[in-house]
Amino acid sequence: MAPTTCCVCNASTTKTSAECHAAHYCSKTCQKNDWKTHKVLCKGFEALQRRPSSNHLLGIFLPEDESSPKLV
Repeated sequence: MAPTTCCVCNASTTKTSAECHAAHYCSKTCQKNDWKTHKVLCKGFEALQRRPSSNHLLGIFLPEDESSPKLV
């Protein structure tokens, strides 16, 4: 796996979240600090079907009239 950056502090890392592997963290501290936000996304990944092709992208929809973001 190629090195990437932590989604919290931008430090170099190769570690990902244990469940969805979509978020990258350099430490347990950064992972813990991001959990409240990442939890919504991580649970959403479980409900999504696979992308039809590599050209399809995953987006985060922030509905104005709802309190939670949605993955689309």
